[in-house]
This record gives sequence, C-alpha cells and structure tokens, in this order.
Amino acid sequence: PLADRGHGYGYGLGWGIEDWGEHGMAVEHDGSNGAYFAHVAWFPDAQLFVGFLSNDRRSWSAGFLWQLVERALDP
Repeated sequence: PLADRGHGYGYGLGWGIEDWGEHGMAVEHDGSNGAYFAHVAWFPDAQLFVGFLSNDRRSWSAGFLWQLVERALDP
C-alpha cells in the first residue's frame, strides 16, 4: 500500500511519513520480535537520523525516541 499524501501523515508496510512542520518530513519505521524493540526516524531536511533499540518494552512504548528527536531538533 502507498502512503496517503496530503494529510501530513502516511503509512505503508511498516514505514510512516509524517510532516514535522518547520523540521520537514520524518520517515519512520518501528518493529519488535517480542523480545527486542526498535524505532528509527530520519529527518532528511534537518540532516538527522535517530535510532532507538531496546530489550525493554517499557522504554520502547514510553516514547524515548521522540524525546531524543525533540532534544536534537530543538536544543
């Protein structure tokens, strides 16, 4: 499936694309095998790539990746 264009967010085959306003688009992917968890986000316009890997479900679901992204984009 193709990502929906024109609504600021799209999703397809495990990949998401989201408009972050002044920071441009974010290309994201996350996944888990039940024991390990991963989430990555790439902001091409900001020249930023953040990856978060963990074996702790709580840290994955707590949104640590987004905390890292916000600190990197707005120091």
